[in-house]
Amino acid sequence: MARSVVHRTFFFLAVAAVCAAAASAAPPKTIPWAQIDGKPLAGRLAALHLHALGQEGQAEHIHAHLDLYVKGKKVQVPASIGIDYQQQFITELHTHDTSGVLHIESPTVRTFTQQARLSYSGIGASGGLMWQPGPQLAVGVSGRLGGRLTAFRNDTVLSRATAPKRAGAGITFTGLPGVVLAFHTDWDGWSSMNGLGQPGLLITNTWTYGGGAEFRGPVALGAPVALRVGYQHRGLPFLVNASKIFESSYSGGLGFLLAQGRSRVDFTLIRSSRTGLPGVSEHAWTAEFGFMVRP
Repeated sequence: MARSVVHRTFFFLAVAAVCAAAASAAPPKTIPWAQIDGKPLAGRLAALHLHALGQEGQAEHIHAHLDLYVKGKKVQVPASIGIDYQQQFITELHTHDTSGVLHIESPTVRTFTQQARLSYSGIGASGGLMWQPGPQLAVGVSGRLGGRLTAFRNDTVLSRATAPKRAGAGITFTGLPGVVLAFHTDWDGWSSMNGLGQPGLLITNTWTYGGGAEFRGPVALGAPVALRVGYQHRGLPFLVNASKIFESSYSGGLGFLLAQGRSRVDFTLIRSSRTGLPGVSEHAWTAEFGFMVRP
């Protein structure tokens, strides 16, 4: 026996994913969600756990009301969501008009749920070079060229942007007995990703620079212990109240060689601080452990 009609109000955006979001009603035979990125409605139903029905189901019959807001402004719920007039079918979840009433009319009693899968795809190219002007000095440079990035929700394109470009350089010096010195700097063009995330999220380009030293320490477990210290300063790509946020990190660690140099165990402790907003700061401790085995 069919259930009683129930009227409810839901304040969410998601139900429009039945076929795709649209801002206004359209004539039945030109509904915009009949084709999305060349994929017809019938081919998208499996991901939505819906079916192409010849007529409205009667085993479960519920009416719900949807209020749809975009950036805080109420917009009209389109008519004919979940209906394909060209292929002559209707799904269990659909609309007939622009009143916001959602018709749940299924031939079986079931629980209707909604799943959203966010994914990204894109392409880029990267490369690097290393030059050794002498036995104690090595210089390296690297870079990345970004291609187009696309964000999807299920099979619907949400937004597009460009993968960030990147350029970096580093130098290593081993000319002091028992000491290795290294320095690096990187630039990331994160601002090209503006528009890929949520509206109003501001992304900025960043610089990173840092350096470190490794010293030969006392002998333990049959090999010298490596003593390490480092410092890094970087900008974060996301602005907070239009202000840039910076992070500074100090690190110290130990490295132990085992099995005559065929394996290594590393311990590192990092103290990080973030600043950028007046009167606001953030601090964190991070402990890292690594284990390497060489055949």
